[in-house]
Amino acid sequence: MKFFGALYFVLIFLFSFAQEQITWQQVKEFPLDSNAVWHVDMIGNVYLSKHNELQKLDTTGKLMFKQSLKSLGRLSDFENINTMKSVCFSEEQQTLCFLDNTLTITDDCIDLLNYKIMNARFISVSSQPDKLWVFDQMNSRILLVSFGKTLQSQEVVNAQGVLNAQHITSIHENNNQLIMVDAKRGIFIFDLYGTLIQFIEMSGVQKAYFYQGQLLFLRENKLFMRNSDGLDVIPIPLPIEKVIDFEIVREQVFLRTSSSLIKYRVNFH
Repeated sequence: MKFFGALYFVLIFLFSFAQEQITWQQVKEFPLDSNAVWHVDMIGNVYLSKHNELQKLDTTGKLMFKQSLKSLGRLSDFENINTMKSVCFSEEQQTLCFLDNTLTITDDCIDLLNYKIMNARFISVSSQPDKLWVFDQMNSRILLVSFGKTLQSQEVVNAQGVLNAQHITSIHENNNQLIMVDAKRGIFIFDLYGTLIQFIEMSGVQKAYFYQGQLLFLRENKLFMRNSDGLDVIPIPLPIEKVIDFEIVREQVFLRTSSSLIKYRVNFH
């Protein structure tokens, strides 16, 4: 998941205006299977897994490139490393495969067993060059893995033993911080060295992102903002119900339900 382009300015408007002053203009709807993977890059291109393919669509929704998923396995996650390189993660095959900007496979896929990772469940690209975060569910640990020429990994968090986190639903690095969500306990925030710097106790959180001192989180299919001092939790009015994921890129808001991804343009009066 996940670039936020002009997110700060969008949030200023979202939190400054009452619900009746916000108009959500639907731009495009993409039908999705319930287990489909999706991603939006910093430009606004959309990536979707559909009918055993990974598709890349431009900002108008036009198909640009596609790649068969047969050799990649069932896709569990997809993220951009930079504008020219992306990574696909298959939980089924426990592999990482790298693609260029045309979705062409560029290197041999990496078998995570080479890192002694027994059951990778989630990944997140790191801002550190040639590194990404991996959550090994079997051993309840988060590792920082180097996928450069030297295969190495560094265990940074023993989630269950140290944090008593046993229901992890996502990890995501944003703004040089790693956020780990535990559905029962709450939100854990780490620095780039894996040191815990903040814990927010809150059950039922599905996803969380941190940006310029503001924490956005999806809880019970509703979107909220928690400011840096933690005194205010502000609901963000959404145009649809049962949202399970979201992204905001270049003033475009993407809301995911179990059956579709909907792109909106937000207008203010």
